[in-house]
Order: sequence, then C-alpha cells, then structure tokens
Amino acid sequence: MKKTFITGIVMIFLGTLLFGIGYAKGGNKNVGWHNGGFEVDNSKVVDKHFGMVKQLKLATTEDVTVKKYNGSDVKVHYQDSAKVKYDKTSKVLAIDATMMGAHSFGFMWSDDDEDTPITIYIPKKNDLKVIDSSTSETLTVQNLNLNRISVDHNDGLTLDNVKLQRGLKVDSDSDIDFSRVEAPFISVDSSDGDMQIRDSKFDKSASSLSTSDGDVDISDSRFVKLSAETSDGDITFDNLDIKKSLTGDTSDGDVDVTVKDKKNLSISTDVTDGDSSIFGSSRSTYKNGKANISYKFGTTDGDVTVR
Repeated sequence: MKKTFITGIVMIFLGTLLFGIGYAKGGNKNVGWHNGGFEVDNSKVVDKHFGMVKQLKLATTEDVTVKKYNGSDVKVHYQDSAKVKYDKTSKVLAIDATMMGAHSFGFMWSDDDEDTPITIYIPKKNDLKVIDSSTSETLTVQNLNLNRISVDHNDGLTLDNVKLQRGLKVDSDSDIDFSRVEAPFISVDSSDGDMQIRDSKFDKSASSLSTSDGDVDISDSRFVKLSAETSDGDITFDNLDIKKSLTGDTSDGDVDVTVKDKKNLSISTDVTDGDSSIFGSSRSTYKNGKANISYKFGTTDGDVTVR
C-alpha cells in the first residue's frame, strides 16, 4: 500500500513537471486533422485591409458576418490560418476557411483559442455587389444594398436591413432569420430549421418557403404570392400584405393566421385531424367581395385558426 502511494505521488510530480514544460514550449495549442495528418494550430487572429471589393466568395467552416461600417476600406477580422485572396482587377475577395478549426481538439485555455468568427466590414462608399457563400456555419449580413446573395448548404442565414436587386434563392441546412429585407422574391429550401421573416418586402414575383422540420413564422411583410410548407412544425402568418395568394401547409402542426384586411378575400382550409376556425366560426370557407385574393391553409394533424 505504501509503495503504491509513493508511486502515485511520483507520477503526479512527473506529470505536473511535464505539463509545465509542455505549456512553456507552446503545448497549449489545439491539435487538429489537416491535409491528411495531425497538426498544431498556431494561427492567430488578425485584421487585414483591402481596397474596393465588388464580390465576396466565402467557403468556410466558421460563422461569417458581413456588415457596413464607417471605415475607409474593407477590413477582414479572421484567424490567419484562413486563406484570403484579393484580385485587384476583378475586385473579388475570396476567403477559404475550410480549415482544421472545424475538427480541432485539445485544452481551451482562453477565449482566444476558441474558433473565431470571420467578420467582414464594408465601408459605406464601397460598391459591393455580390456575396457567394458556401459555409457550414451561419452567414449574417447587415445594413447592405446588394445585387444578389447566393447561399449554398449553410447552417443558418440571418439578414438584417438588406436590399437585393435580384431574387434570393437559399439552400439551407438550418434556420433563416430575415428582418427588414427587400428583394423581388425569395425561394428557401431548408432540410432542418425554423424560418422567421418580419418587416420585409418581396413583391415582384412569387415566393416559396419549404422546411422539412421546423416552424414558419412570418409577420408584417408584403408578398405577391407566398407558398409555405413544413412537414413537422407550426405555421404563423401575422398581418401580411398579400397581392394575389397565400398558401400554408403542414403535415404535423397548427396554422395560425391573423388577417390584415378581409376585403375581396377568399379563404379555404383543409384539416384532416383537428379544428378549422375562420373569424370565430367553425367553418372551412369564407368569401368577401370580389374574392380575388386567395388564402388556402391545410394541416394533416393540427388546427387551422384564421382571425
């Protein structure tokens, strides 16, 4: 027993000694799999400045934020293990951060060792036109007027005070959150995520929203036509301005609608297992005036309430 105790004390001493030597030699770095082998992550956070940028090309495994600021040139805040390339002729800024940070492990000694989101600051006078993004994490865009945004297989998209000249098509693996967004139309296909849209306008062409597993919540927004569907979630339409038609379908969930204006409205509901209520009455149809604005709502397992 005594021998075991002494051996334990010696092992603790040696372990502490080796730990101290390793730390002093830079052993507090994360280790990750990169280019077919394990590597020590020696990256540091840096700021880099660029001239006029008209197009952003993003391929990352980190969260990315693109936003307007009061500076004079484009500034990128990132870990220098990312590859950042700038073409002065085409004015394209490309960021490749598909690096080992996504698969790193080790002791996290401080906040500096955690994955650092990439932030791209765009001056007010910069003429940024296009954002092309293929990121496994969340893309956030704030306070910008753009020609278009192209998003492919991201883990989330957040737009705040963004105006687009072209329609927005999104292939997402997670949530979308839009506030004060303007575009001719939106087409969003999400395999797993909630959709929230408020104070926005898509009034040039038909829009569509589809999610396999999530809620759809849209309020105080304008559409020409809108079709929204979810296979497992609730749908909420609140105070929408619809020019032609509004459709909402869920396989497993409720549909809750607050109508902005009853004039010239036609409403029909299709409920398999649940209740249908339109303006306080248990019914499945409603017509007013010319009835040239069509609302259609359905659920297989849930209630439809229109108020």
